[in-house]
Amino acid sequence: MTESPPTCYLEQLARGWPPQRWRDVNVLVAVSGGADSVALLRGLLQLKQTAGGAGALLAAHVNHQLRGAESQRQQRWVADLAEGLKTPLVVESCEVSARAAAEGDGVEAAARAERYDALARMAGAAGARYVAVGHTRDDQAETVVMRLLRGAGLRGLGGMRHARPLTDGVALVRPLLDIPRADVERHLAAIGQPWVHDDSNDELRFTRNHVRHEVLPALRSACHGDLNALLAELAGDAQGASDAVEAAARAALETCRSDPPAASAPGTMIFCLYLAALATCAPLVRTEALRLAWREAGLPEQAMTRRHWEDLAALVERPGAAPINLPGNLRANVAGGLLIMERLANA
Repeated sequence: MTESPPTCYLEQLARGWPPQRWRDVNVLVAVSGGADSVALLRGLLQLKQTAGGAGALLAAHVNHQLRGAESQRQQRWVADLAEGLKTPLVVESCEVSARAAAEGDGVEAAARAERYDALARMAGAAGARYVAVGHTRDDQAETVVMRLLRGAGLRGLGGMRHARPLTDGVALVRPLLDIPRADVERHLAAIGQPWVHDDSNDELRFTRNHVRHEVLPALRSACHGDLNALLAELAGDAQGASDAVEAAARAALETCRSDPPAASAPGTMIFCLYLAALATCAPLVRTEALRLAWREAGLPEQAMTRRHWEDLAALVERPGAAPINLPGNLRANVAGGLLIMERLANA
């Protein structure tokens, strides 16, 4: 006998995030009102009802306040959904436009940063161990292509992880990451559950929407298979390779660290690495070691392109090269057998 779509979807969801991992802790489910997040909430509630456990499921909505009255209507829709499902709801509003203007980021990047900051705060207040978000296999494909077009390296081609730390003690999980969006929407149709269509998802001025509506359909016309599945497989392979490179880079970084030169100006030095030790690393490992040092120093990666990383790594092979300026008012220099990263004085 053929299984019904709801059963198939719930089985996929349970495989993606087995209930025994989370049934005894609090889980915050991010709900925008779109199909993916609505299906995630309803699916997790059904799995929780079957699995039992001491933990609680809570819904969370972040109002980005980008669409005026429409944003408020969407918030009310999510509130009505949560009430109908007898699920506690927490809501936080954020100032995306202000952050975008202050940090010089685009609206997409600012909205993402504000959203995750808000979810982290709500998770802390709720005592949640996990924050679950509704990214699907389609989102993974879009992410891989977006990063490819940006010139990403191996790590970037790995796309989104099934889980990653959000804050200390709180993990961000993506239970739908292996499930096609079409399966999610079929499930909602089968159970008679509506969702909200966000018109901003159709605006081609946003990079993800352009990739979704223009780039991927063009690639699909030349693909002899399931393009999203192929891109998801590529992401998985890239994640495995990236993990191996990162492990080697972490070991290498421990042998490369140096104290700042005695003559360095107070407050300007960020990190120093031995050139000779870096030079013994394979190129991929060397670049990853530099990324790790950058990340550990709390420096922003968003503006660093593949070319920036290559230029930085190339300093190791050209000890006499001139200093290079990098995003974030930073400069990399080589002197005294060291690669020195410093912050430039404000003009």
